[in-house]
Amino acid sequence: MSRNMIYKLYGFAAGAFFLALSKYLFVGNTMLRPKYFVFEFISFALFMAIVYIFDRFIRETIKEKNAVQIQFKKSQDESEEKIMYLQKTIAALRDEQNKDGNQEEIAKVTRQIMAGLKESGDRKNFASRLLNNLSTVYEIGLAVCYMYDEPSEKFTVEATYGLASDVSPDNFVSGEGLNGQAAADKKHRLIADVPEDYFDIESASGQAKPKNIYLLPIVKDDNSIGLIEMASFTQVDLQNNWSELSESIASVMEF
Repeated sequence: MSRNMIYKLYGFAAGAFFLALSKYLFVGNTMLRPKYFVFEFISFALFMAIVYIFDRFIRETIKEKNAVQIQFKKSQDESEEKIMYLQKTIAALRDEQNKDGNQEEIAKVTRQIMAGLKESGDRKNFASRLLNNLSTVYEIGLAVCYMYDEPSEKFTVEATYGLASDVSPDNFVSGEGLNGQAAADKKHRLIADVPEDYFDIESASGQAKPKNIYLLPIVKDDNSIGLIEMASFTQVDLQNNWSELSESIASVMEF
């Protein structure tokens, strides 16, 4: 019940009291005794008491209702905070699990690529085994391994994988062409949408064209000492962990 309605009840009660008194204007003075006024006043007081009690009851009810709503809202907010905290905790645990899984996958890939490299003996055997190891891990169709030759100051071809018999990759110097730029920057690069005349790949089904070229410099002591030019028919997850792979490969290059 609204406050205006309570005020109206008080107004009606006062009106009723004055109407009750007004009837004495129409009776003789001989009938106007004090007990009549007392009786009317007591009746009015009882009526007002009923209205007051009802008013207090309504106010207390509204107050309790508001308190319940406030408590409910507070509990709801606390529950939402707990839910958000649990969701963040679960997301953090999943990220940690994914991170651990990724680290395990990187370690596994690194072991596969590094297999037998330390025992290769010379540059050409090292380069050939490195390309073969890469081909067992990733879906590649072509790869060329260049090693830096200090006397000529060029990156020379040491091994190839999947090249057509009539294709002979050229040596390059740091900063020259795409390969030289990747070696100079010491950063891996991805070339998508390879031009049709880039090169051919030998396969059992004939010649095909790769879709992605990866230029992967091998860096040691902040210098590029080699570069892998690798082509694939689909994108491979190599760029994200190449820095770690490059360090591992460079650490066993002792020639």
